[in-house]
Amino acid sequence: MIQLVAAPGRLATAVDLALDRDRYDAASAALAPERASARELEGADTVLLVPPAGETSDDDGGAGVLTAVVDAALAAGVRHVVYLSVAGAPLSPLRFHAAVEERLDASPLAHTVLRLGIAADVLAPLIRRASVTGELVTPAAAGRLAAGSRRDYAEAAVVVAAQCPEHRVVGELTGASAFTMDDVATEIGAVAGRSVAHRHGEVADVLALLAEEELPPGPAQALARLLALLPSQALGVVSPHLAGLLPRPPATVREIVRDLLVGRA
Repeated sequence: MIQLVAAPGRLATAVDLALDRDRYDAASAALAPERASARELEGADTVLLVPPAGETSDDDGGAGVLTAVVDAALAAGVRHVVYLSVAGAPLSPLRFHAAVEERLDASPLAHTVLRLGIAADVLAPLIRRASVTGELVTPAAAGRLAAGSRRDYAEAAVVVAAQCPEHRVVGELTGASAFTMDDVATEIGAVAGRSVAHRHGEVADVLALLAEEELPPGPAQALARLLALLPSQALGVVSPHLAGLLPRPPATVREIVRDLLVGRA
């Protein structure tokens, strides 16, 4: 049986939707990490652990709660833990990812760490605005982004959990291809049925636009900083793993843009 242990958030929602209870032997409800004791995990073969989107107010940023889930899984006799980490976890400012990976590596549990790349839905406020104004404004004059669909990441995680391997794996998931912001503007235009151009703006310009879209300051600053890194090419590296896990081709940039504009992503 697969037991989903998930902190609330968009990724947790996507994983819960992907965990088709009619297809997989999965618990009927997700557990919050704080409730995932050894007793609650009894009978589970696999724990699929989805962390929060950011650090918590705890002194350790939430690492203690998540590593306690690993300890409880071991005590409950769980065979396999799948943890949804982030790309570059050892260097991530979200300290809990490295802490959980270290706890898993030190334990005898079979485990799979999936280091997720950027989910393209972070671009949603800019994409939706551009579909109305005809102008996609970003601080990315050049560079490619290997962002994938959050739905694809979630479905891949469920596939890994269902396989229940008896080994330890660390793998990265990105989109199946990398795209430029010019590409995104073109696809917005194709979906919206209008001409859309990409314009390079300063970070302050993008933050002002995101404020108009009522995106909170923290996520807005994170998105602007992310896009400003595109010219470095570091965010354009594509991993082949996603395509190998899904039963269908991963979403293309056009499909991602279409889903964001019609509210399905």
